[in-house]
Amino acid sequence: MFEAVARYPPEALAQHDRRYRRWISERLRSGRAVGAIAEGPEGPCGSGVAWLREEQPRPGIPHRVVPYLMSIYVVPDQRGRGVGSAVTAWLVRWARARGFQRVVLHATRFGRPVYRRLGFERSWEMRLGGSSIPSAPIRRPLDSVPRSRPTRRRRRGRARGPASDASRRTLSESPRFDLE
Repeated sequence: MFEAVARYPPEALAQHDRRYRRWISERLRSGRAVGAIAEGPEGPCGSGVAWLREEQPRPGIPHRVVPYLMSIYVVPDQRGRGVGSAVTAWLVRWARARGFQRVVLHATRFGRPVYRRLGFERSWEMRLGGSSIPSAPIRRPLDSVPRSRPTRRRRRGRARGPASDASRRTLSESPRFDLE
């Protein structure tokens, strides 16, 4: 799949393949992922994986685990025949049958039209990594910067929301950095 969607040197693909096989094998054995293989007249012609990925709790979403569709691939001579759609639809049905209301994926340029036809909507994600990480160092920890005077506490009732004593303690103990 990575050979088809991006230009990586063969040694990087071989190294990735070994890591990915170990990683996905563990998830398939434990039930944290399920694979689907489409069979054509001449054998396997497409495949994909639903990885049950843990996310942060969100309002209105009962599951902290969200199926993430990945590694969807169709052999070149079978593209444009509905194989990718069939694999994706099977994985979505599998997730829905288990009560998941939401399924996510990252689409390559090859997959975008397929996923759009299946009802997926574009979402927005931003990324920082690789060559986009700024090279400027963080100058100094905020712990070395004088802090402002503490504000008065409320006289009545408990603190509400994230400003509880426990979160204040946790936040005050967290490392702070000056981004100047």
